[in-house]
Amino acid sequence: MKLRNLIMLTVRSMARIRWKLFLICSVCICSFFLIDQMASNSFRFIYHKIELSRMLKYGKENTLQIKFNYIEETDGFINSVNQLMQYIDKVDGIYAGGSYDESSEYFGELKNNPKYQNINRKAYANTFRMETLGLSEVIYVNHGMEQLCKLKTIVGDTDFKKYKEENIRPVLVGYGLRDILKAGTIITSQSNGQKYQVVGILEKDQKWFGDVDAVGTGVVSLNYKIIAARSQNEIDKSDNRVMSTLCTLSTSFLLLESNSETENIKNLIITKAKQLGLSVSIVPMEEVIKDYEESYRENMNTAFLITFVFVLFSSIAISSSAVVSILMRKREIGILYANGCSRRDIAWKIILENAYIIFLSVGIAFSIRTYLILKDKFKAFSGLIRQIHIQLTLPFMVLITLLIIIIASVPPVMIMSKMKPVELIGGNE
Repeated sequence: MKLRNLIMLTVRSMARIRWKLFLICSVCICSFFLIDQMASNSFRFIYHKIELSRMLKYGKENTLQIKFNYIEETDGFINSVNQLMQYIDKVDGIYAGGSYDESSEYFGELKNNPKYQNINRKAYANTFRMETLGLSEVIYVNHGMEQLCKLKTIVGDTDFKKYKEENIRPVLVGYGLRDILKAGTIITSQSNGQKYQVVGILEKDQKWFGDVDAVGTGVVSLNYKIIAARSQNEIDKSDNRVMSTLCTLSTSFLLLESNSETENIKNLIITKAKQLGLSVSIVPMEEVIKDYEESYRENMNTAFLITFVFVLFSSIAISSSAVVSILMRKREIGILYANGCSRRDIAWKIILENAYIIFLSVGIAFSIRTYLILKDKFKAFSGLIRQIHIQLTLPFMVLITLLIIIIASVPPVMIMSKMKPVELIGGNE
C-alpha cells in the first residue's frame, strides 16, 4: 500500500477514537511539557557556563573576584571599602581592580533628542522605560575594568587607561547608538555635570555580565547601552555613597597582568582588608565558575533522571494503548489483510498512529512552553532561554519524539506479527 493511503487510513482511524486520543494526548502533553522545561534549564546552565569562560578577556586564571564576606550599611564600612579599592590600584601585578554597576542617566545632549528617543523606543519596547525615552542605560566601570569582558569595536578602541583627563571621561557606545553617538561626541551628565567623550563604538551584539551577579544572572546585550569610566573617588563622593558603594560589592574584580604572583597579590589584599576591618576572599573565576557548576550539578542529575522516567512513562502509555487497540481491532486488521494489505503495511499503520499521537502531544506542549517563555520577558535568563528553546531544545525534543515512537511501536508490532491471518479475520471472538 502506498504511504499516502496509509496516512489517510491512519487519520481516519484516529478520528474514530477522539476521546481515547484526547486522554492519551493529555498524559503525553504533561510529560513532554516537563521534558521541555528540564531540557531548556539544563541547556541554559551548560551554555551560560561556557559563555562566562569565553567572555573573560584575561581568562579564568587571571580574573579574580573580590568577595566581601560580610556587609554593613555604615559610613565606617563604606570608608574601608573605598580605601581598599584605592589601595588595590597601587599593587604591582594588577592591571586593573574595581567594579562595574549598571545605572540610568540623563545626558543633556540626548534627553530631548527625537532621534535618540526613536532609537530607545525600539530598545525599550514593551518595558516601563517607554515612559522615559530620553533616559540612557549606562554601565559604569573603574578605569581598566572595561577590559573585564572581551569587547570588539568598529571604531576606536576599548582601552580607558589611555584617557587620564578627569574633566572628560571616556565612554564606549553600543552598536544601536552608532548613528547618534559618533566617535568624538561629548555628552554631559545631568546629575553631576561630568562630561564624557565617545572613544569607541562596539560591534553588534557585544555582551556584558549581569548587573547584580556576574555568574548567577544572565549576560546583557550592549547594543543600546553605554559603558562609562568613573573613579573610586567619584563613587565615594556620590550623593548616596552608601548605596552606590554597596551596589558594587558583588561585581568587584581584579585583572592580573601575565606572570603575576597570584598568591602574593591575594595575601596583600586580604591583609590590607583585615587592617581596615574587612573580611574578603579573593577567588579566581575558574573556582567561581566551578562552584556555580557544582551548585547545578545535582539539579541536572535529577533533571536527567526525571526526563528518563517521563520518556519511559510516555513510551509505556502509548505502547500499551497501541497493544490494546490491536486486540480490540483484530477484525479490522483482518479485513485489511483480506483486502491485500501486508504485515509490513499494518506495522507501518501502527507506527504512524503512534507518531500521530506523539507529534500532536509534542507540538501542543512545545507551543505552550514557547508562549510562557515569550511571556516572561523580564525573568532571569529569559533572553538566553528564548534563544536556547529554539536552537537546542527543539532539536532535542525531535530526537526524544523519534526515540519514543520507536520504543512505543516495538511491542504492538511484535504482537501483531505473531498473529495468524485466520485469527485476525476471526476478530474479537
